[in-house]
Amino acid sequence: MTTPQYAAPRVGDRVRERLHQGSCSVINAEAAARLVPGPRLGRVVGLEAKPDRRGRLMQYARVQWDHLKSPSLHACFRIEVIAPTVHSKD
Repeated sequence: MTTPQYAAPRVGDRVRERLHQGSCSVINAEAAARLVPGPRLGRVVGLEAKPDRRGRLMQYARVQWDHLKSPSLHACFRIEVIAPTVHSKD
C-alpha cells in the first residue's frame, strides 16, 4: 500500500482538520456523523520545520482557527487545504 500524497499548505491557505480513523469508534456512519463534531476551519499564518524525536524534519503549520484568538501549531499531514469556492457572477 502506498502512502497518500496531500497538497502542502501555504501561508494564506484556508484549511480544515483532517478526520482520522480514531475519531469515532462507532461503525455506523450516520451515528458517527452525529457524535463527531465537524472539523475545525482556519487559515495558515506561518510554516515551520521542526525535528521529531528521531531527528527527521517535520513540516508544521501555524493555523489561526476561526473560533480561537491565537494561532496553534499543527503537523501539515493532519490538516487539509480547502479548495477555494468559485462564485458565479449574477
